Amino acid sequence: MGGLIVMNSLVQDFRYAFRRLRLTPGFTSIAIITLALGIGANSAIFTVINAVLLRSLPFRDPGKLVLLSESIPQFPILSVSYLNYVDWRSQSQSFTEVSAVRNFNMTLTGTGDPERLPAAMANANLFHLLGVDPLVGRTFSTEEDKAGGPGVAVISQGLWQRRFGGEDSVLGKPLTLDNKPYTIIGVLPANFQLLQQSPDVMLPLEPWAKTLPDDRSWHPGIQLIARLKPGVGLEQARAELATIGKRLEQQYPEYDTNVLTLVNPMQAQLVQNVRPALLMILGAVGFVLLIACTNVANLLLARATARQREIAVRAALGASRWRVVRLALTESLILSLVGAGLGLLLAILAVPSLLQLGKSSLPPLTDVHVDTTVLGFTTLLAVVAGFLFGLAPALHMAGLDLRSALNQSDRGAAGAGIQRLRAVLVISEVALAMFLLVGAGTLIRTFDRLSRTTPGFNVDHILIADLPVSPTAHAAAPERMAFFDRLIERAAGLPGVKSAGAASFLPVSGAGSVIHFNIEGARQRARTNTP
Repeated sequence: MGGLIVMNSLVQDFRYAFRRLRLTPGFTSIAIITLALGIGANSAIFTVINAVLLRSLPFRDPGKLVLLSESIPQFPILSVSYLNYVDWRSQSQSFTEVSAVRNFNMTLTGTGDPERLPAAMANANLFHLLGVDPLVGRTFSTEEDKAGGPGVAVISQGLWQRRFGGEDSVLGKPLTLDNKPYTIIGVLPANFQLLQQSPDVMLPLEPWAKTLPDDRSWHPGIQLIARLKPGVGLEQARAELATIGKRLEQQYPEYDTNVLTLVNPMQAQLVQNVRPALLMILGAVGFVLLIACTNVANLLLARATARQREIAVRAALGASRWRVVRLALTESLILSLVGAGLGLLLAILAVPSLLQLGKSSLPPLTDVHVDTTVLGFTTLLAVVAGFLFGLAPALHMAGLDLRSALNQSDRGAAGAGIQRLRAVLVISEVALAMFLLVGAGTLIRTFDRLSRTTPGFNVDHILIADLPVSPTAHAAAPERMAFFDRLIERAAGLPGVKSAGAASFLPVSGAGSVIHFNIEGARQRARTNTP
């Protein structure tokens, strides 16, 4: 019976609050729009954070997946030497499975126009390790993942639809990649992503790995994915790999001196570069919401001043202070929830633009959308915001002096206490706004200075062309050098061309690799024949 009375009382409060807000459409509209902008900005950024940082990887038991890397003084995180990988895999007891992966690119020919495809090599156990089943067909077996094994390939769902019309008859069809024949044996599930890349083609790794030289310092871009055994923690795995690394350093001092082994959670390492920026933006829009709450609190205080006589009459008729506070917070909650609904709509509209701005930094094919987690975050944010900006006006209304408020001459006048409170809110709002302005100004100035920084060479009138070269047509180094010499000579002779050159990676692009070089006349180091 008591619960029913409380429920009826709450319903009355909501009805009264709605009526009061409808009587002041100007105030209500301004408050809702202000809150919508603040809550909407937070919801939009949280939508991206939820997809990139909080949502689990789409693999079986993703919390047990770790990435294994090497580290040297010059490079804090480095790919793994294949021979070190073999020893780590055979000597470690912390993992149920370890698989090597290598991302690269290949050229598809023979089925329509030539196309440059993102590709990956992996051990046969990778799919079981991740808990990924093919959409059609099967993945390659252990026998196929051996030196001299048949050339088989698993293709992406996108390539399957794009080149083969999504037909099941694709299984067994030939595929020519870098002028080598392969047979399609399976199709990957939709949106399959592997270490920041979405490969269109996956091949067995061991047939290629067996062509590598016996050189532990050679880093051909191998990355390792492992699954922790049940009951084995991250620190235990790190300690074991460190012990194995020390043992390898003693066995191979020429190659493994000062080489550290790293064991990091897979998800944390994949998002480590984008995490600081996203959290910084979330903090900035959080300040925007605080400014919005301060604005609305000031509006509610001004409105409360004009309603002093009304509240005093309600108190004189028997309304308790708690009932007055509840009524004021009810109005705040209604404003906040309506503002959150509008803000959620703004967030849905803003997310595509955010993805466009950050597409070079976010992991590929990240599924960013408003889901129940974002909806719950927005609702919680609305409730907290409503309480924050509604508490001060509610307490002011509950603490009114009835005699002064009922005095006709004082009606609508603001007391010294409320004036001080409003002044504090205004000062807080200005301080928060100045903090954001200074931060934004610093970022703009930094960006401007970076954009005007001279890289050390003339960047005007430079054209760039990406030219993948077949590793089979130009397998030997002299053939590749002769090809590029001819290409540079012909390009330099084109009308309007002043000079031409070639490079493996563009200067200051952030791309690069660890490679060996040989000095003419000195002892030659081993070479690898990589695709």
